[in-house]
Amino acid sequence: MNAAAIERIGILYFYVHSYCSWERGSNENNNKLFRRYLRKGIDIGEVSEEKIKEIEEWMNIYPRVCLHKLNKAS
Repeated sequence: MNAAAIERIGILYFYVHSYCSWERGSNENNNKLFRRYLRKGIDIGEVSEEKIKEIEEWMNIYPRVCLHKLNKAS
């Protein structure tokens, strides 16, 4: 979806600069958690749906500092 279409339907959005990880902290934290299971460079298309679901469930119950040590599922 392009910027004009996003503005037309009234969604708030922002863009970040390449290689500026501090502009997208939660994304970087999620990537770090994901990489505990799958190292960088692995073709995610070759990973089973069961494995992806296992990672997703683990990430959702992982306690987050921003949630005062609670998890996304609680």
